[in-house]
Amino acid sequence: MSIDLSIIIPVYNVEKYIARCLDSIFNQNIDESCFEVVVVNDGTPDNSMQIVNSYVAKHRNLIVINQENQGLSVARNVGLAKAVGDYVWFVDSDDWLTDKSLSIVLSYVNKGFNLYSSQLIRIWEDGKILKRSFPENVSCVSRIQYIKKFPAGAIQRFIIKRSLLVDNGLLFYKGIYHEDAEFAPRLVFYAQTICLIREHIYYYAQRENSIMTSWKMKNTQDYFFVSQRCFDFAKAIDDCEYKVCCKVFGLKVLLRAFPYNKIRTMPNVKNFFKKKYFHIMIIAMNILLTRKTSFHEKVFAGITFMSPLLASYLLGKKYSYSEK
Repeated sequence: MSIDLSIIIPVYNVEKYIARCLDSIFNQNIDESCFEVVVVNDGTPDNSMQIVNSYVAKHRNLIVINQENQGLSVARNVGLAKAVGDYVWFVDSDDWLTDKSLSIVLSYVNKGFNLYSSQLIRIWEDGKILKRSFPENVSCVSRIQYIKKFPAGAIQRFIIKRSLLVDNGLLFYKGIYHEDAEFAPRLVFYAQTICLIREHIYYYAQRENSIMTSWKMKNTQDYFFVSQRCFDFAKAIDDCEYKVCCKVFGLKVLLRAFPYNKIRTMPNVKNFFKKKYFHIMIIAMNILLTRKTSFHEKVFAGITFMSPLLASYLLGKKYSYSEK
């Protein structure tokens, strides 16, 4: 009997959260032969794996892989290599699933699309919740419509056909922050059509000690690196319209390397911004001069060309929530 879904969970320093995550999966009264849970122990030094191991005897579909600490990207890639489900869901160990989410996901994947996207429920430690929904009249969109109008940054929102990942060699880039922003444009491109899951299925924890709230120079450097990966991918593809979309996505990632408040308060970020100022303007001008650029994309590129600082500020207001 084939397995419909593989849930891949990297584990590192999450002893406070991992039980909540696993309980949200196993307490849904779903036939456990339909799905598997692949936990990748990324060399965690705390008691997370003692907690995970207490679930192993109770759930035959729980698989544990142990490795030395190599980071989130490698852990996900290792989990993917082990997974056998028709579809893959990358779940973070400090997040958790909503009630009935598995039955909802399994009902969607029976339709056979390459890629499904959901809206995440962002939840803060003080109880604040941010909950957004897709438009009522939209069920499936093209890759161009999706990358232009819908969220792509956090990979946890996607339910992905495993063959799409394997056939196109889609893996997470090792050793960087913001690996999801590097991965998402490639994923959406190869999916071609994206089906929207209207129900909310995922609680996305916003923690005080996340890499976004405790900003380091590595955040800036890695966002800059990811933006270059986006531009390189844009050059390599033949779809002219998606090429522009990928450039615009890359420009937004580039601006996120330089949050307005960090430029003001962190001298090293400010100095790096000064060094890359003309690089940002050249990218913006290139988008402005590209024939397939839409009006809204031209407006965004135009603002960036005139004032990268203003563009960074406005982008920061749009993405005012924190991300892990």
